[in-house]
Amino acid sequence: MKRFLFVISALFITSLVSAQKVLNNYKYVVVPIQYEFQKTEDQYQLNSLLKHKFKQLGLEAYLETEDLPKEVKTNTCSYLKPIINAKSNMFATKATIDLVDCEGKVVYTTKEGKSISKNVRASYLEAIRMSLKSFDGYHYRYEPKEEVVVVEKEIKVNKDNLKKESVKKNVFI
Repeated sequence: MKRFLFVISALFITSLVSAQKVLNNYKYVVVPIQYEFQKTEDQYQLNSLLKHKFKQLGLEAYLETEDLPKEVKTNTCSYLKPIINAKSNMFATKATIDLVDCEGKVVYTTKEGKSISKNVRASYLEAIRMSLKSFDGYHYRYEPKEEVVVVEKEIKVNKDNLKKESVKKNVFI
């Protein structure tokens, strides 16, 4: 039993540390105003809840309809987008949250939250809150990604030398 608890704890800590390294590379989170399962914008205040939670973590969070910083508008790779994966039936509501980068690659997925509440609004909120517990103990500190700078060198070609070389090549062929 002790081994089992140790393995589970180690996996949790490893996933949290790897998530921190990746999430620390992003300064912003832009939350969609409406997800596929929602009938109206910010239905059940789920979108506002996500924005609030990411602000609590230390990220700069915005709803996509708000006035976004210039860096976010000009560089779509400067932020993450949270996607709620919700499944609801008459017995339970389950939800996970994927943090997706500009290439559509999932950077981090939260653990699944589950609610058995019969009230639809309460059920979604509880499932999302449980899913967000994946960030408990997370200490965000923005560390910009190292960008690879490509330096282009201008090569000047002397037309006279180019003609001489081509002539020489033709002689040897």
